[in-house]
Amino acid sequence: NSRGALAVFFETRERAVTERMRQAGRVIDVITDDNDLAIVVDDYGIMSPILLYFAHLKGWCFEPTDVSPAVIGNLRRRGARYFVTTRWSDMKSWKPEAATFLEMYQDLSIAGAPADTRLVDLRLRK
Repeated sequence: NSRGALAVFFETRERAVTERMRQAGRVIDVITDDNDLAIVVDDYGIMSPILLYFAHLKGWCFEPTDVSPAVIGNLRRRGARYFVTTRWSDMKSWKPEAATFLEMYQDLSIAGAPADTRLVDLRLRK
């Protein structure tokens, strides 16, 4: 039954990922103002603004491999206040130069967010 395979291999994973994004979004929503601009690298990637939705933010979604210091700096100049990721380990592994660039800015405390979640305020340098 192909419906059974779909449920086992796709829907179960999607439900878990969506729950992670909902949990991260709730924590981030408490800290940020609605409609603030953010750069997002999450479990869904470039094709889905789901974390933006749950956090009540607006902005841009990327894959970890697509962000660079130049992209982050350009979007920061265009008004992005936050960099949000649920894939910090991937960022550090795949784009160490972007991770190093983000380390120049202040992390905000996001207790209760899923593991590997970071919220960086791009207006506050360390």
